[in-house]
Amino acid sequence: MTGAESELGTPEVIAQSGAVLRGCADVLRRADDAALDELVAAMQRLTGDAERVEALVQSTGLSEPVVRVGLSTSFETFTRARLRGLRERATGWRQNATRLAAVVLAGNVFTAGARALLVPLVLGVPVVAKASSRDSVFPRALAAALPEPFRGALRVHVFPGGDAACERALFAQADVIHAYGADATLRALRERAPASALFVPHGHGLGLAYVDGFSLEDVEGLARDIVAYDQRGCLSPLEVLVKGEGDEAERFAASLHAALSELDASMPRQPLGPAEAAAHAQWRGVAVATGRLLEGAGHALAVEGYARM
Repeated sequence: MTGAESELGTPEVIAQSGAVLRGCADVLRRADDAALDELVAAMQRLTGDAERVEALVQSTGLSEPVVRVGLSTSFETFTRARLRGLRERATGWRQNATRLAAVVLAGNVFTAGARALLVPLVLGVPVVAKASSRDSVFPRALAAALPEPFRGALRVHVFPGGDAACERALFAQADVIHAYGADATLRALRERAPASALFVPHGHGLGLAYVDGFSLEDVEGLARDIVAYDQRGCLSPLEVLVKGEGDEAERFAASLHAALSELDASMPRQPLGPAEAAAHAQWRGVAVATGRLLEGAGHALAVEGYARM
């Protein structure tokens, strides 16, 4: 079993991972520009890996086009120039005293682990990670796709959230802890973190877009953001605030409705479960009662007006 593979989450195995990974820091910090090129190429191959894409379709419940867009947009920022720039801004990263980062991933946006796992590795910090028990396919695929020396500096574990023994083992040898999740989850994790480690919480967010004047290109870009991930997680806007006089919001809504209608076919939303369908039906009813509702084959858009205070 290689260091990049997902390993059974027991306290003993996790503790062993931490000890091994701390010893990888020096090798990782010798990774040169050629290694960065190999890393970029590996991420591009992952984006086009049909077998991995199908596994993500099955695990996330998203359509294949949505999964492919999620992968491509997540990795398009990982170019050689940007990774080199990241290192240049992190002055003295090769001499950084941090030798191990622990990362607790959430499962609402399947590609959220990309930056959380890759950025520390690029800056020479090995990573021991807990994948979401709801969906570990992406972090495991990412880990397996890494070239050396990055591959040997990452281990991904899967265990149920709230397993105090496993969480303490995950944190025990870490110098910094990045945790993603709900407020209650973050509070519980912070209590289990050692006092010697820097704890960095990343809570859930709400996706908002603000519009002050718009073009067709702006509308089309926002529409693509809205359909991404079927609006699961904060990367997909749930509300749009439009600044303007008169019917500006109505004009923008009509343009956005048309753009979303175009995407209903090319990036289809998967069927809703019973609970989600009931919540959406209630939301549409409120939208009709308080404003205007624009509906397409795979989307619904409520238009409401607010007076300037």
